[in-house]
Amino acid sequence: MNNAGYALVGAVEETAIVEAQGQMETNCFGALRMMHAVLPEMRRRGAGRIVNISSLAGVIPPPFLGAYAASKHALEALSESLAHEVRPHGVHVSLIELDGMRTGIAFAHAGRAEPDYAAARARMLKRLEHITGAGGEDPSLLAQCVLDVLTSDAPRLRYALGSKTTALLDARRRLSEAEYLRTVVAPLGLWDTAGGAA
Repeated sequence: MNNAGYALVGAVEETAIVEAQGQMETNCFGALRMMHAVLPEMRRRGAGRIVNISSLAGVIPPPFLGAYAASKHALEALSESLAHEVRPHGVHVSLIELDGMRTGIAFAHAGRAEPDYAAARARMLKRLEHITGAGGEDPSLLAQCVLDVLTSDAPRLRYALGSKTTALLDARRRLSEAEYLRTVVAPLGLWDTAGGAA
C-alpha cells in the first residue's frame, strides 16, 4: 500500500518548478519506486495486490492545489496502465480516491506568495485544514476500504471514499462546465460573482 504524501498549497503561478518536482517526487515517483520494488516477485508468484492512495483532487483538481492534484492525477494514470499490464500475471492494482480524511496530512506552502491570490488562498487553506482535521471523515473508513480491497476476490481499480466524493465525481461527469462552476466551485466562496477575490 502506497500512502506517503503531502499537499503543496499555492496557486499554480506561485508554485516554483522545484516545488512541483518535490510534490511529484513524493506523491507519484515514491509510489512508482515501491511498485518497481515489489512487482518482480509478485509476477514470479503469479499473485499480488497493490493499493495506491489517491485523492479526489487527482480526478477533480481544486484551486490552490494544482501541484498536488497533478501528482495524484499522474498516480491515477500510472496505476490504471499498470493494472492492465499486470492483470494477466495475477496482480491486482487498486486506487482509493478519498477526500477529507482526519489524517492531519502535512501541508507545505509555495514559497512565492502573490498578493492577488492571498485572500482566496487563505480561505481554501482554512477549508483544507477543516476537512483534514475535525471536519473530516474517520480514517477507519480508509482502513476498512484497504482491508476490503486486500480480501476481495475481484478488487476494482477505483474506490471512491468519503460522504461527498461519489457525489462530486458524478457531478463532474454529468454537469456542463457552467453548471459545475455554479453549483460546485462557486459555493467554495473563494471568488465573488464578478470573478475577483471575495
